[in-house]
Amino acid sequence: IYTLSLHDALPILVILIAAELASLDPADIPVNHILPLVQLAAKAQEHHSVINLTRNFGKAHPDHPHLVENYYHAARALAKLGATDKATTLLSQLLTRYPEHPKAAHIRYALDQLGGKT
Repeated sequence: IYTLSLHDALPILVILIAAELASLDPADIPVNHILPLVQLAAKAQEHHSVINLTRNFGKAHPDHPHLVENYYHAARALAKLGATDKATTLLSQLLTRYPEHPKAAHIRYALDQLGGKT
């Protein structure tokens, strides 16, 4: 009998529920659950799910501590789907608004990789 650890099983579970994550209304998800779901979807390369889960996060939760990281994942998902202009715009906005955020170096690196100005 082969068993998976929870760590190994989570990406598989995300893939199995990806269609559901891509169609859920993020307003129906507790705010502190969104980032862990986004991280799992990103790890499973479920880019549409990442974009859906982060939709309107800033409007609904403008001061939430997960805002920058959620939108960083959204920008990476947009880039993976070929929407590099949207990804670059989002990353640039994050750097402009949150230049001292702990994720700023990651944002700059992603922007550089997309050919954006930092």
